[in-house]
Amino acid sequence: GLFEKCKQTIDCYVNADFEASICDEGICKCSRGFYQREYRTCRREGKKLGEPCQNDNVNYIQKSICREGRWSCSKGTVASKDNRKCLDGNATREYMGNCHLDEQCYIFGPNAVCNNNTCVCNENVSHYVESELFCWGNMGIDKTCKQDRDCYVKNFRSNLICNITCGCPDDTRLNKDKMSLDSCMPVLGETCTNLGECYESWNRNRVVCRNGKCACIWDYMISNGVCVEHPQSSQLFLNGK
Repeated sequence: GLFEKCKQTIDCYVNADFEASICDEGICKCSRGFYQREYRTCRREGKKLGEPCQNDNVNYIQKSICREGRWSCSKGTVASKDNRKCLDGNATREYMGNCHLDEQCYIFGPNAVCNNNTCVCNENVSHYVESELFCWGNMGIDKTCKQDRDCYVKNFRSNLICNITCGCPDDTRLNKDKMSLDSCMPVLGETCTNLGECYESWNRNRVVCRNGKCACIWDYMISNGVCVEHPQSSQLFLNGK
């Protein structure tokens, strides 16, 4: 076992691996490329950044160092995406800061990219949340979510909220009258500033924005959230009411 007396390497058998130990000056020690772990065992040194190490371990990755027990890239370099290389270049610490490699933008998360020498979010899958300094993954409408910031659709003109799944805020609905489905519209009875803000699932010609509220036109009435013809509409028309 480790630290026991030996005459030759074959006498040293550590954690079922003859490569792990050698007989060095009559004592079993960890072989080059292995390091000592607890319980007197030897573990092969990591060949990926982030794996455990000791300060005197062999450096298998160029420009890497053993920092706080883990392989890390030295100053002036950043880890490659597969954590097997240290690439020249400093990490960019400011959003929309200068870069020439995607890896320099890692501080902003795995969805950050270097686009035109600028660190930005990959807008196809993420959006920038300034309070978190992070490129947050996008969850679309009806997708499961945990918090409001999860809910984001590129070019969507309204704020979405999280209520188990992503959707429009209370008292609004997805505007299904538009091919682009790019906004949430107030339902009948809710606040509006112009007709274009009012949602009605059947026929928008039946809706008006009256006195700051989405309402049915004069000869229609609200029924189950939509405008239906008033049963006495013909009488109302004749009476001019």
